[in-house]
Amino acid sequence: MAEQDMGMDAARDWLVWDWEVGAVFRARAGEPTATQWQILNLLKESGPLPLMAVAGRLAVTGATVARAVAAAAAHGWLVKDRDPHDRRLVWLRTTPSGEAACQATAARVAVRLSEVAAMRPELRRGTSGPPHRGPAAGPGVAGLR
Repeated sequence: MAEQDMGMDAARDWLVWDWEVGAVFRARAGEPTATQWQILNLLKESGPLPLMAVAGRLAVTGATVARAVAAAAAHGWLVKDRDPHDRRLVWLRTTPSGEAACQATAARVAVRLSEVAAMRPELRRGTSGPPHRGPAAGPGVAGLR
């Protein structure tokens, strides 16, 4: 029973973190969404990647990445390039404005994490972020820990 309660506590903690930090991404026209930010951050850290590799690393569908990429490209944050040897592959790379948007969003998220940790000390549990979600969580929060 205690293990089940701990699981419920962890789930609740994750939902609170997700909601509180998600506030950074709500109602901000002209700034990256959470998915766009994860993509920009991944590309900034790894360099150009094929669209489907981005989907795999973020553990989302290709369609999810394609929608986020289309919107991010419209803002000028990233560029889509066809592979010259395999026209089926679409490579993604950030632009200087995309890297700036990524850094600005990372700063806002870091501030929000600090605010949430100060308001809700029970969520800290000795970490600087939400409960670990596996490899998909890595690229989006790697620069904040």
